[in-house]
Amino acid sequence: MLKLFLSLALLTLLLSLTQMQDWYKLEGKGFSISFPAAPAIDSTDVESAIGKLRTYTYMFEPEESSKDSNVLYGFSRVKYPEKYLLQLGNNFAKGVMDGMINGAVKSVEGKLLSDKEVSHNGIPGRQITVDYGNGTAIVKMNFYMNRTDLYSVQTIAYTGKENNQNAERFLKSLVIK
Repeated sequence: MLKLFLSLALLTLLLSLTQMQDWYKLEGKGFSISFPAAPAIDSTDVESAIGKLRTYTYMFEPEESSKDSNVLYGFSRVKYPEKYLLQLGNNFAKGVMDGMINGAVKSVEGKLLSDKEVSHNGIPGRQITVDYGNGTAIVKMNFYMNRTDLYSVQTIAYTGKENNQNAERFLKSLVIK
């Protein structure tokens, strides 16, 4: 009986490792992040209070028929002009992240459920959850401000399925260089 249990445990571990190895690793200037599969890539100029900013976005939407609990994996990167960091110092990162959080909640007409300060290898950040669609889905987002680069990582899952292994893996896969 013990041999059967150990064999099943080993098989489960091997299957888990196999599933973990097949993710797509995206490498960019100053970062890397792993998606379940290759994301769609886009860049857009966005009007902001300080002028046009180029936003790079990477999105992956699993097929509805997949067993993935998440309906969206997203990552974005925005570079702000150095002059604002020099003028505002530590208030710059807080102001940018406050603006991003307010914009994220407003863009989905959602409700902010949680907001806490976090860090990623000493890089200041914020972690939020947002109710989307009056209880339909939960958006989990992490923001990190590395000098003038803002990184945003997010997953969207139906309410009750937001705390899942793939979401955690994706959110933790970001490496800022």
